[in-house]
Amino acid sequence: MPQPGGANDHIALRVDDLDALRTYHAALSRDGNPSVKTVSHGNSWSVYFNDPENNRLELFADTPWHVRQPAYFEMDLSMSDDEIMTWTEAKVAHLPGTARR
Repeated sequence: MPQPGGANDHIALRVDDLDALRTYHAALSRDGNPSVKTVSHGNSWSVYFNDPENNRLELFADTPWHVRQPAYFEMDLSMSDDEIMTWTEAKVAHLPGTARR
């Protein structure tokens, strides 16, 4: 996800599953942090945010698909796991090089 000014560097940390992502998303969004963004890259579901020093961080959970990058779809973590799986598959099924892992 490009940052204003073209900076694309960030630190990414893997979490176990969608429930963990939801927990972190809720905590990060609690105070209305405008930097919190939830996206799917097809091969991962991610929550991006800036820390207090404006460093960009990503928390992500793997999906069962290999998807060529770049791929970027804003997503809603309030969907159930099954809904997110179906939604993600619909988003990536037509992309060249997509394969189930």
